[in-house]
Amino acid sequence: MTRRSWSRVLEGVLVVIALVTVVFVGVGVVEDGVAGLSPWWLVAIVLIVAMSATPLYLDRYDSWLVIGLEAVVLVFASLALQPHLALLVWCVGVLASQLVPWRSRYKIFNASVTITAGAVAVLVVDALRGPDPDDLLRTVAAVVVAFAAYYAVDVVTSVVSIDLESEASASSPDRGRVRESITLFMVFMGVNSVGVLAYVVERSTSPGYLALFAAPLVIIVLAVRSLTRERETARRLSVLFDIARAVHTARTQEQVVAEIARGVATFGKNGIAGLRAEPPGVREVGRPLICDERVMWLVLDENRGPKASTLTNTEALSNIVQQGEEALSRVRMTRELTFNAQHDALTSLTNRSVFLREVEHALVRVGRRPGRCAVLFCDLDGFKKINDQFGHEAGDAVLVEVARRLRTTLPPDMVLARLGGDEFAALVDGSSDIGAERIAQTLRSAVGRPIDFDGTDVVISVSVGVAYSNGTHTADQLVRNADIAMYDAKRSGRDRLVEYHPLMGTARVRALEMVDHLRRAIDTRELSVVYQPVISAGDGRLVGVEALTRWKLEGETIPPDVFIPIAEEANLIQPLGELVLDTVAADLPVLDRSLAPAVSIAVNISALQLSTDSFVEAVFAMQHRLDTHPLILEITETEAMSDEVIASAVMEEMIDHGVAFHVDDFGVGFSSLGYLMKLPVQGFKLDRLFSGSIDRDERNAELLASVIAMGEALGLQMVVEGIERATQIDVIRQRVDPASFRRLSWQGYLLGKPMEALDLGAWASRREDGRASVVGG
Repeated sequence: MTRRSWSRVLEGVLVVIALVTVVFVGVGVVEDGVAGLSPWWLVAIVLIVAMSATPLYLDRYDSWLVIGLEAVVLVFASLALQPHLALLVWCVGVLASQLVPWRSRYKIFNASVTITAGAVAVLVVDALRGPDPDDLLRTVAAVVVAFAAYYAVDVVTSVVSIDLESEASASSPDRGRVRESITLFMVFMGVNSVGVLAYVVERSTSPGYLALFAAPLVIIVLAVRSLTRERETARRLSVLFDIARAVHTARTQEQVVAEIARGVATFGKNGIAGLRAEPPGVREVGRPLICDERVMWLVLDENRGPKASTLTNTEALSNIVQQGEEALSRVRMTRELTFNAQHDALTSLTNRSVFLREVEHALVRVGRRPGRCAVLFCDLDGFKKINDQFGHEAGDAVLVEVARRLRTTLPPDMVLARLGGDEFAALVDGSSDIGAERIAQTLRSAVGRPIDFDGTDVVISVSVGVAYSNGTHTADQLVRNADIAMYDAKRSGRDRLVEYHPLMGTARVRALEMVDHLRRAIDTRELSVVYQPVISAGDGRLVGVEALTRWKLEGETIPPDVFIPIAEEANLIQPLGELVLDTVAADLPVLDRSLAPAVSIAVNISALQLSTDSFVEAVFAMQHRLDTHPLILEITETEAMSDEVIASAVMEEMIDHGVAFHVDDFGVGFSSLGYLMKLPVQGFKLDRLFSGSIDRDERNAELLASVIAMGEALGLQMVVEGIERATQIDVIRQRVDPASFRRLSWQGYLLGKPMEALDLGAWASRREDGRASVVGG
């Protein structure tokens, strides 16, 4: 039998006992009549009904135990009347009390328990009080024993019933509940002593003097009502506090909803209390909670529990709904920010860092069992021509459509990523039943279909490189091998699939040649540094400049995102970083004349540089020479950002010496919220990918505003780069809380292009003159 079935059995037993009591009363009335039962005993029945409305409540975590004050009438009746007459008055009063509207829905159970407890008390009094009604000491002793039994029967049966109804194992009573039970028992017996006094008065004087007990009974009722109000209000506030704390520490939407449901059930003490899809019914109160466009209802039983609380059920539910909506909003924002940090903003595919992590997991799996996994590295053919012919908007549309086709054509469990630009990647796990070659052919067919853009069919193809591993490679190696194979596919005519093999060295040779050129450029100090202004969003002041490295090879400008990875891979990042610091130091005399003392100077560094003592010493020397100009090191998150670097104390040591760290290019490549939380940084720079189309794309504008709000919440300085149009600034001002402008700056060609140190002074003078003329006019 289930616990719920045993509960039904207990209820049946109590009903049988109550019926036996009623039969006993009936037999007694038939045999002895009702002599001695005057009409004034109707007042006792009314008192039973009235006093049952203000019971004593024993608070349990899962329900209430209710001890009625009406037992004081039973004390008097058990002493003044024959047992069957006392029980007659008691049964009539109890049954009448179940008909009033304030009673709960457990009428049969409550009536059975109360009648059973009353029968036990009356029989014990009759058995123990003795033949002499004037033996007050023995009478009092009989009443104490009888109504201790009454209390025990009422409490024990109620506890057992509640534990069985809960469908959970009964928990051991804690000390707080035991103390509360003892305290309520003493109050219970103190109230019942009034019944003994009434009996003494009734025997010693005229029955009319019983009216004097009206005042103490009213005082008792009011005192219990006040105590109930205080205790229930405190309990409700405590539960609301626990609910608020629980929902605001929950990390997922499911956890928030579960905590709300658990909290409402605790608040309403089980019954029908909880969270459900159906709206409240008769004698129920509810409030709606909207979760992911679904309406759920917080529902309480209006007739369950104490009614004398200053905090109503409606107010409590409204408070829980408010806390829940705030928590759900926080969870949604966190989920969106996490998603955006792990996915490409344009195509919503996973970004490079997530893809590498999935590849690493796949390599671990195939290393434990026979088989192999593969990476498909894809590069769109002719994508630059699309940008040149139709513009970047068309290029973005092509990338979005390609991503959609990959998601809908390839197996749904396949990991897809946009690695940057027009490069995509797919991971074929070793457990897949579909071969990498077959998947690659499907991919090429999907991409090769014409793409409609403003009525024009844009046709592109894709070059695919595939590399296999049985678990002996790292994720970086496997992706790099697939990249090499893709370049071979490009050189072989494009629009084809090429499998990697170790003899593919052409691309590698080219990279080695680039390494030689870069090493020579560093040795001969052929690299130069230019400075781009950073402007405060709050007051338009020049607050900083960023030192940008420039390299020209045979008349061609090599972008930093090309030669910086080469420098990292060839262990040239250390001399390159020191060269940049030396160049900035050489420009200091000019910079001091051009910049106000508080204007910061930002230098881009690689995570690899943090692992060398000489670089740290060079930074300290540089920071000392800058004097009043704050030094900011902008660190780009790459695969070089190892946990060892993060865990080291190098960054903390440099911060203690006044050096600030900002995360560069936040939101692209390897950037993630996880790294932002791990690194002891003071700010971050939002990549132009966020700001480039905010004045044309509503979604990008919302995303940028959300990231700025996150940075403000974390207390970080923020720089928005890529500001090239005044409309971009207008959009930011419209969507971002003005309070965030104290931490917000921007950078871009609209405000100032990268320039040499000598040109920076002239630019600053022209800008100040322009601002002065505006103020003066």
